[in-house]
Amino acid sequence: MPAPANPISVSHNGLSVREQFAVLQLSPSDKRKALLNAGKAVRKHSRQRIRQQKTLSGQNMAARKNRRKRKKMLRGLSRTMGIQANANRVVIGWRNPVTGAIAKRQQEGLSQTMSSRDLPKITRATYDEPCPKNIARALIRAGFTIKRKRGKGHKRPSLAWITEHLTFGMAGAILRELTDKPQQSRWRIPLAARPFLGATNDDIYQILDAQLREFLQAMR
Repeated sequence: MPAPANPISVSHNGLSVREQFAVLQLSPSDKRKALLNAGKAVRKHSRQRIRQQKTLSGQNMAARKNRRKRKKMLRGLSRTMGIQANANRVVIGWRNPVTGAIAKRQQEGLSQTMSSRDLPKITRATYDEPCPKNIARALIRAGFTIKRKRGKGHKRPSLAWITEHLTFGMAGAILRELTDKPQQSRWRIPLAARPFLGATNDDIYQILDAQLREFLQAMR
């Protein structure tokens, strides 16, 4: 298997003298087998956290900004997690570099820089479509008003009126005018950290200790 993209290494130096001596006696193939089994255990625990939507510290994962979406987060990352091991280390990661970059952003909470070129192109037909409700709500929050049919002055329109009388393009132009904000070409999207991959020092010690005990018994 090729080296996983954006890997996270799992290592531990807290072994007892007896266990370190036992490691020195292991053949390279046995060392690789022990680390590979340890990596599988860490991957199993990481997948369990995704199913339970828990972080490495046992806390609930940061919720989505759109709370209407009920599907569990990071499920795709769980399915494609790979392992690579040799006699010196074990690495858990993803073959696809795009998936690996997504996992790294989720694990560490890295912001993402987007540009207008990254967004799908808005066609003329889209501009002529009715104003969507989310933009209509933004117009109302920005103080958009219309003339009263009777009498003087202005009034705040309803969502139904905006979606019926304004197109997507018209509403966007009015909203930019009301908020006095120029069109952005680049912006940063913050992302909350959801550390799901890895193991605590105690977990790693227990995993490696179990592997070494198995080999010690086999050597007797």
